[in-house]
Amino acid sequence: MFEDKESRIAIIGDPDLLLLFQLFGLKIFPARNEAEAREALKEIEAGSFELCLIQQNYYFLINEKESKKRKGPVFLPFRDYRQSEDLIEEEIKKMMIRATGSDALLKKGR
Repeated sequence: MFEDKESRIAIIGDPDLLLLFQLFGLKIFPARNEAEAREALKEIEAGSFELCLIQQNYYFLINEKESKKRKGPVFLPFRDYRQSEDLIEEEIKKMMIRATGSDALLKKGR
């Protein structure tokens, strides 16, 4: 089915959150601080990853202008129970507008 056994999904976040994801086959990049998150981003961008889940408090490290030029991976923020603000809905809205030109699909249920 797959030609290589390497995961094409990466995840950056607090080490105590990532062990479960490793069990599901994701390549984990523990980051205790901003410097470690930056190093993980460099490694992920150099690799063959298609999707990177990144903890919300490190998401600001991704330069939006450069991410439009880049072919991969797609970065998607996630939050844990300790974080109150939520960027996920905002980022999905931006992706929806880029893909369809409208956020009408998100407004239907409201």
